[in-house]
Amino acid sequence: MNEDEEKQLEEKALSNIEKNGCHILHITEDGDSPSFTYSIGIQKCTNAPEVIVTGLDSDMSHFLINEYNYRIKDGETFEVGKFYDEFLDGAKITFKEVELKHYPDYFGWGHWLYKGDDFKVLHLIWPDTNGAWPWEKKASKGYRWNMPPLYKRT
Repeated sequence: MNEDEEKQLEEKALSNIEKNGCHILHITEDGDSPSFTYSIGIQKCTNAPEVIVTGLDSDMSHFLINEYNYRIKDGETFEVGKFYDEFLDGAKITFKEVELKHYPDYFGWGHWLYKGDDFKVLHLIWPDTNGAWPWEKKASKGYRWNMPPLYKRT
């Protein structure tokens, strides 16, 4: 990518943040890691953490991040470890705080926007089709691969 193309992408990101309160980036699966989608700009606009969704397709991930952003802008807050059932039809989700050690591999655009790693990110965790969570032994291997532990294991 040349310098002009990079500048255009940066301007688009800043425009989306100004207009919508965030810019969303989707990174496709590469064989070693699942796809992931994350926000930049939410913390800049609302002081709430950014959010990442792993292992889901681009459309569903964008929907979840936009839903999070809309609800944050409406004044709602989300607690780490609490379960919420209003995001996905018939399934609860929860949030875990992403550890700083994962920022270089996942949040390049966040590093650019915040000029370093002085921002927080929540990992939006969704259950597998049997209702298992990634930290449970009954969770399938494929599901666990889609849900890498970006958070501190307890």
